[in-house]
Amino acid sequence: MEQPKIHYSKGGFFFTGAGNKIAKDALIYGGDNIGLKDHCIVDRQAILRGDLRRSAAGPAVAIQMGSYCYTGKNVVIKPPFKVYKQTFSHFPCKVGDYVFIDDNTLVEAAAIGSFVHIGKNCVIGGSVVIKDCCKILDGTIIPPGTVIPPFTIYGESQEDWTEGAAELMEYKMKEFYHEKFVEI
Repeated sequence: MEQPKIHYSKGGFFFTGAGNKIAKDALIYGGDNIGLKDHCIVDRQAILRGDLRRSAAGPAVAIQMGSYCYTGKNVVIKPPFKVYKQTFSHFPCKVGDYVFIDDNTLVEAAAIGSFVHIGKNCVIGGSVVIKDCCKILDGTIIPPGTVIPPFTIYGESQEDWTEGAAELMEYKMKEFYHEKFVEI
């Protein structure tokens, strides 16, 4: 999982005190309902739908992301929904630490664990749960309600992912944030 360097213009991003970098052309709906912990990158033309949250009592956060998360170009993250007793309701989408979501991916997951790599052009269906240390291969479609166990490679390849997956993702995400996502 070697990431190429991505060059960005400092003028094209907002910078927060927690070290988050958010592209100015990213579409952030309901920003008060989105929590980014620290050192997160929301790249160009990403869409975060914080406005789609549960209107009844319950948590106000629609999307919660941990530390060192990357949301690629044209990624859409929106909370999952359910219809229960003829009532339509959204539920929070929780993303762990050291998560890389590559370009052109749609995420409607209920939970994505820590140390997860999601490839390009994926569709992560509604209420999907991806446990820690997983790798979702490029072009993968995960049906709604699927639970992916820890240390799983989901897609067509059978490469080994279990040996040191957590350490690898932590190292790679810190390297990406500090060395690969560089200002021009």
